[in-house]
Formats: sequence, structure tokens, C-alpha cells
Amino acid sequence: MRAAGDACVAPTEAKAATTERAKVRAPTGVDSQTASPAVVGATHGSPASADAPTFDGFITALRVHYSKYTPDWVAAECGVDAATVVAIAREIGKARGGLAAHVWRSAASGHLGGWQVARCLEFLCVLMGSVGTKGGTGLNSANKFVGAPFDKPSPQDVWSELLFPPEWPLSHHELSFLLPHLLAEKRGRVDVYFTRVYNPVWTNPDGFSWIDALSDESKFGLTAALTPTWSETALWSDYVLPMGHATERHDVMSQETHAGRWIGFRQPVLRVLKERAGEKVEWTWQANPGEVWEEDEFWIALSWAVDPDGSLGVRKHFESPYRPGQRITVEEYYRWIFENSVPGLPEAAKKEGQTPLDSMRRHGAFEVRVIEQHIGRLAAELLVHALDRRGRVPGDFGAGARRSGKGHHVDLAVG
Repeated sequence: MRAAGDACVAPTEAKAATTERAKVRAPTGVDSQTASPAVVGATHGSPASADAPTFDGFITALRVHYSKYTPDWVAAECGVDAATVVAIAREIGKARGGLAAHVWRSAASGHLGGWQVARCLEFLCVLMGSVGTKGGTGLNSANKFVGAPFDKPSPQDVWSELLFPPEWPLSHHELSFLLPHLLAEKRGRVDVYFTRVYNPVWTNPDGFSWIDALSDESKFGLTAALTPTWSETALWSDYVLPMGHATERHDVMSQETHAGRWIGFRQPVLRVLKERAGEKVEWTWQANPGEVWEEDEFWIALSWAVDPDGSLGVRKHFESPYRPGQRITVEEYYRWIFENSVPGLPEAAKKEGQTPLDSMRRHGAFEVRVIEQHIGRLAAELLVHALDRRGRVPGDFGAGARRSGKGHHVDLAVG
């Protein structure tokens, strides 16, 4: 199978070529089609081995691996004229750390192997030194903020082959869409199963497999659908637990809206209205006509109830940091985050004569200013140090790499 995204690396090769049709040359005596990275590394600079990889070996391996992806190859693959490919590549090269690139579905979802498009495009940004630089492409995590809660349980110490089947050892996320098939193969049984913001009967292409599994008690013992609306999965669940929308719950959120960081605070409208009118509200469901739970409070209440004496090790993670031994409230949960996990918020609130929680309740959002966390600057410094250790002068990286004022990039050209 030929991945559609292969063409995405072609501009890098075109940029590196010394002429519009020149191929990147492999090291003397190395077959560019069969050489392994270890062999390539050993032919460039100091001897390399699997135990001692070098930066030189990495760059050489890239040259060998991508040597066949010439402008002519791209033209044959994509139907784009080779001269146009070269022109585009040279414009990308001129950016010098200012390449801003983004893919949202389009080719990534429209072609077999299309997931390679995003990978190759990001790799091009890396080669051009355009990650987190001014005018470059920012990582989503660099422009959003997540405040840490008061307590973080340790990771689970068991491996579930229903979540991570051994056939897919490189999967980054649990393969939940395969669950009914794994259960049908009698690999296990799920005793209690919650679906939350997930309608597998509708969302997954094999919805009837989910119906078969959800209706079979030998596969699922008890099922509960946490959902703000009726759904196809709710039809086959033992319990349907209505959950509130954004206007009916507490929540913090942050999005990559611009080159900055901020944190927002949602609040259940009717509960806030009642509390400002002087009413005491213990649970958010008591404040809305549908008696709808907000998810934070549901999980706090459930976790507290399943471990009444603390012997399971669950209850301690839901004890109030302000009232030892007592169940935490949703107010205390967010109060702690705003007091301890949002840089600058306590000081800003104090200037207004407010607590951090009161400030967020009033303003609803806060801009987080984090000093010295510019990813591009850090990446550039790391690259300089890496080259220094190899005996090169930072101001003149040689033929294999160039330095510019906007950032750093690696050039695959061979002089």
C-alpha cells in the first residue's frame, strides 16, 4: 500500500536539491534503497552502532531514506508539475523558521493512508525549524492551559488487553471501537461499563456489533449511558443518567484560539442564580427543573459511595483538601485549582480584593502568562548545544545545517 502522505515530504527533498532535478546522493558505497540507519550512521563521521546513535547518522539516514522522493517522483504521484514542486519548496525554504502549516481532515481523511499527511507536514515543520517559532506552527499544547487538580491518583498497574490488544503494540490510544469484537472472541467480560460523550452504536461503523454486545449479559454486566440527550446507545443501556450541558455544570476549559494561554470557568446558570438569591444548594441537580446531575458531582458522589471505609484506596482521592476526612465539594475542587494551579491568578484577584474563586466566578476567564516557555526558542537552544558537542561552531553549522535569525532548520542537501 502506498500512503498518500508520501508526497508531503517531497518539498523537503526539492528544497535540498542543488538543481531542480538533482537527487540527494547517498554516501559512497551505500545502497540508498537497502541501507539501514545503523549502516548509514557508520559511514558518516565517527563509527556508530545501535548503542551509540549520532546526529550525523540520523541526518545521513534521512538523506538515504528520502533520496527517491524527487520532484519528478512527486509529479508522477500527484500530477503537480515538478517545476511547481521545486518553486513551492524554495518558498518554504525562504521562510527560515516561519512555516505555518495545518491540516484539518481534507486529504488526511479523504485518502487511504491519509493520516500520513499530518505526520509528514509536521515533519517538514521540524526540518525547517518552524515549530513554536514566530510565524511558524505552534503546538496545540503551547497555546492552552490546563490547571492541575488537588490530587492525582497513580496510574493503574494492570494491563487490559480489552483496551490495548497485543496485536496493536504501537497504538497511542485505547482501541475502544474493537471492544464488542474482542468480547465476541471471549477475551474477557466487562462487569460495569459507562459511556460518556460517546454513542458507540451510532458513531462506530459496526453499530449492530455493539447492540449484540450490550444486550448480552455474558459480555456486559451492567451498562450506564451518561448523556445529555437520548441516544441509540441509551436504548440498550441498563441505566440512562441525564447529564447537563455547558450551562448546567462547573467546568474549566481552554482552547488554542491565539498565540497565548487562557483558562475559562463555566458555571451552572440556575445554581448560580439561586445562590446569589441567598439559597443554599448542595448539589447542582437540586437547582434545575430536570434534576440533572453535573458530571463532577456525580463522579465525586459515586466514588465516595463505593469505598465507604477507604479500604479500596478510592475515597482518599476525593477527600477535601480543606476539611480532612470529609467529601470534597465541587466548589472546593475548583477553589483549589484557582488558588494553586493558575500562575498569576491569586495575585490578580488580590488586587481586586477577591479570592481566586470569586474572581473567576465574576470574570469567567483569565489570561495565563507563563514566562520562558517558548518552544521554538528552547528547541533552537537544544539544537545549538547538540551541534556544539559535535565540535561545530554555532554560528556556522556547515553544509548540513544552516542557522537563521528566525529559528533553526536542518537542510538535507549534500554540498
